[in-house]
Amino acid sequence: MSFLQNVENVNVIVDETLVDIDSIEEQDHDPELQELLVAEWNLSPAIYAILIQHGFSVEYLKVMDDKSLDDVFSVETYYNPRDAKADKKHPSGLIYDRFHNRNKKKLVQAKSTPGTETIYSKEKTAALNLPEDYISKLTTLKNWLRNNFAPTEEVTQKWKDSLLLRLRSIINEADIDKGNVLSEWPRITDEAGYLLIDSDFDHLYGKSDELFDHWEEFSQNFLKYIRSSEIKDDRSRRLLDILSKPDICQELVVEKVHQVL
Repeated sequence: MSFLQNVENVNVIVDETLVDIDSIEEQDHDPELQELLVAEWNLSPAIYAILIQHGFSVEYLKVMDDKSLDDVFSVETYYNPRDAKADKKHPSGLIYDRFHNRNKKKLVQAKSTPGTETIYSKEKTAALNLPEDYISKLTTLKNWLRNNFAPTEEVTQKWKDSLLLRLRSIINEADIDKGNVLSEWPRITDEAGYLLIDSDFDHLYGKSDELFDHWEEFSQNFLKYIRSSEIKDDRSRRLLDILSKPDICQELVVEKVHQVL
């Protein structure tokens, strides 16, 4: 059987998984081999990706035999599924190894790249590590906000300045309904309280208006996602039950989604 006939048989195995030539490092490319396989022989770029990973060259293709080709394109070489009976917890083979290692590499790079930490994660860390003297200072702002609802400009500014203490309260609040947070920060329940919530959300997440512009689509997709996540802890399941009630008001949905996020 010719080389061309052999490689055509593996398209069904590799087309959808190894077609990403861009993932091959520049120094590993072989333009001559790529020209031969993809341009002249009109084969799938996946074939080129496979052979390049095995160190093949045009010269080697001239002398290789059917046995070496069968070794390269055997199904077992590319994917061996997990086998619980054999106590094999993970798949093996080139496809699994390549994508597992590539994704792991991307994950490590993402963790080590400066600037990838979100504003929320930074503020959360800061909120949970507030020094006592700063907590005392922010508590003064909180007490003022509890007893004053005007002037509006001062309320807004003190609300922004006290964000870390409020975030700390929300994170540490054990009550699933966050009832104590509402009593500690009663300006939330004012007629214009939603503007204060917008202020917090915009600072922590940015582009908050986009969420409300596409709320119906987002809420449906979000519920589908969390239902498919096989949530097991009791607190999250209770939140999901609340979110799934047909008569739940939109304001409560926003609050619960914020807690889940």
